Amino acid sequence: MASNLTYQSLSDGFIGKIPVRNIWLLMLYASDLYRAYGIHYFDVEENPDDIPELVAEVLCRSLERRLKQSLTPSYHNTEQILSRVRGRIDHLKTIRRQLLLQGKVACQFEELTQDTPRNRYIKKACRLLARVTKKQTARRLLSLNKSMERLGVSNDPFPEYKALSPLARHERHDAMMLSAARLAHNLALPTEITGYRALPIAAREEHWARQLFEKSMAGFFYVHLTPQGWSVSRGQVIHWPVSVSSEGADIYLPRMQTDIVLEKKELNQRIIIDTKFTSVLTKNHHGQDRFKREYLFQLYSYLKSQESSKDLLSMTSKGLFLHPAVDGHIDEYFTVQNHPIRFLTVDLAADAISIKHTLVSVLDCP
Repeated sequence: MASNLTYQSLSDGFIGKIPVRNIWLLMLYASDLYRAYGIHYFDVEENPDDIPELVAEVLCRSLERRLKQSLTPSYHNTEQILSRVRGRIDHLKTIRRQLLLQGKVACQFEELTQDTPRNRYIKKACRLLARVTKKQTARRLLSLNKSMERLGVSNDPFPEYKALSPLARHERHDAMMLSAARLAHNLALPTEITGYRALPIAAREEHWARQLFEKSMAGFFYVHLTPQGWSVSRGQVIHWPVSVSSEGADIYLPRMQTDIVLEKKELNQRIIIDTKFTSVLTKNHHGQDRFKREYLFQLYSYLKSQESSKDLLSMTSKGLFLHPAVDGHIDEYFTVQNHPIRFLTVDLAADAISIKHTLVSVLDCP
């Protein structure tokens, strides 16, 4: 079971061909916590094994601070049979059960409680993170779990969307704690080294990995490039420059949505990045390696269709295919009609320093 895993066995394990410590690294890059605190706190490439420990430290500190004050409560709809009226009377239940004859009444009311979905989510994060941290840290996490239990926070199931709902203004002090808890839930995924996997099953695994890869790349670029004046956007929808069309033509036009766009106007640079968790190569009829034509046509259309004399960056924008390395490293480029296009792979089985150096090199596209 996952609870029997040791910290060392987890950090030395693999998910597919990717070391777990590098999966942790991608999850960190993809997290809101990394965007908020960045390399000033999470400069972890030297030792990615420390990621769970650092996340645990943030979670413990923020939770300890909240426990000294008070966990954020919320109102919860409650139904009880009482001897006096509280809130609204449930007339149907009162009559059916003949409660008035017993001097009682069925009531519905809102009760302020700390046993909220968000607090349950944070409490569960403590238990999950204790599985992938060192013994001393795990004891601290489990102690906090007990403290929340004493305050009435249960282990009952909860809708995750309620736990992760946007914070109200008076709940902003929970932001750091919630971001750490969210990352903790991800870091605690068991690995295939134990014969037990809580990762998505085969039919959904590629979708999960692609989303993690894309989001982690965007997170890395945001933290490392925005201080240098670059803007980083993700999931930007771009439109076909249609001048004339029939009434229903727009319904059938394929949607164009970029994965990541890097831009710095002072350098007259815009880089449109396409990320996919798959190989950039395919075999032709003669068994020779070729770039996948559908990927190339897609990125070319993103570049060429957006050309406009009113947008100087669009005339020389660059395209970058950023994919994980499969059967060898690739770093090739060419220019088509003033648009440089580069194919670059990231070896996710390499050490974290090498991964960082590869990602920083995206700006080197000619």
